[in-house]
Amino acid sequence: MKKLILALSVLGVAAAGVAIADEHAHPGKTERKAMMDERFAALDLDGNGAISKAEMDAEREARFLSADTDGDGLLTQEEMSAQRETERAERMQRFQDKRFAKLDTDGDGAASLEEFMNPSESPFDRMDKDDDGELTKDEMKPRRKFKKRDEG
Repeated sequence: MKKLILALSVLGVAAAGVAIADEHAHPGKTERKAMMDERFAALDLDGNGAISKAEMDAEREARFLSADTDGDGLLTQEEMSAQRETERAERMQRFQDKRFAKLDTDGDGAASLEEFMNPSESPFDRMDKDDDGELTKDEMKPRRKFKKRDEG
């Protein structure tokens, strides 16, 4: 039983870390909010707008059972790695699908040069904070600030 609790704890911590900070995709504020809303809705099984401990435990158990591919009731490092990679690939695909849908403005399943050059949300326009048509070094500086876990 202790091994099961430990494995669930490790899986939960690893999954939370992966869900919060995927080093391969840095979605914007709107996308992050949508992902958090989607994650919240998936955990709020009874739809009451709050996540109970029982709902969280049910989700963690389902993740454990999904990761335990050989069904022996134990998670190996390989099973956990495979589960994380599968979840990462699924998130990346959803992210890519959403981004492509924004780019493919005529909905034909392909992005033309015109669509590619004139996205609905231009990165240049987003960075040009003073709308002068030019980017300064200050405007090009990364705006993301990452906190260390113990900084809270």
